[in-house]
Amino acid sequence: NAWVIRITSLLFAIGLFIYVQNETNLSLSYIQGTQSASIDSTETITNVPVILGEHDEDVFVTGLPEKAEVRLTGPQNIISQITHENFQVKTEDFIGADLGDQTLRLVVHNLPEEVSYQVIPSQVVVRISPKETRTFPVEYDVSPSAVSKDVEIDSVTLNPTEVTLTGSAETMAKVDRVMVNITSNEERAESFEQTYRLQILD
Repeated sequence: NAWVIRITSLLFAIGLFIYVQNETNLSLSYIQGTQSASIDSTETITNVPVILGEHDEDVFVTGLPEKAEVRLTGPQNIISQITHENFQVKTEDFIGADLGDQTLRLVVHNLPEEVSYQVIPSQVVVRISPKETRTFPVEYDVSPSAVSKDVEIDSVTLNPTEVTLTGSAETMAKVDRVMVNITSNEERAESFEQTYRLQILD
């Protein structure tokens, strides 16, 4: 039957066309993936936290920037998968370093071997000082406008009652007291509870 032959031929042609198209798409995807893997690209990641490398436990470091910028160069397929959570920016280790101002290099850790990097800034100047830890009682001051004139303050309970501060010996010598200033948007005539910011005064 001529019509059966024609329909069969048409279906066969459609199937052959679909098969060729699929094979072509797969080949193109493979070629594009291969080319992408071999092409180098550059990406800049900003606001990467900077942390201290290994150092002596009895020193305190000031002047370290909180964030850095990292410029990555490498295969495009690898670069596209890297985020700031995949690596760390640290200072070089400085165990046994002299006290005073020191220049430290910033180094990136945990990047794939195929990726090179540039940290901006590439080095930082920090001050290394003796570390001191002291405990202070938390004091308070009640603003006159916080409490109604018709009542008297019976008691004030603080939590915590003391805090522990750590810093350079030079800075710690300047600390005089730690306190909270108890204020209110309106005069209070009954007991109340509120959270306040600790103030460290020199």
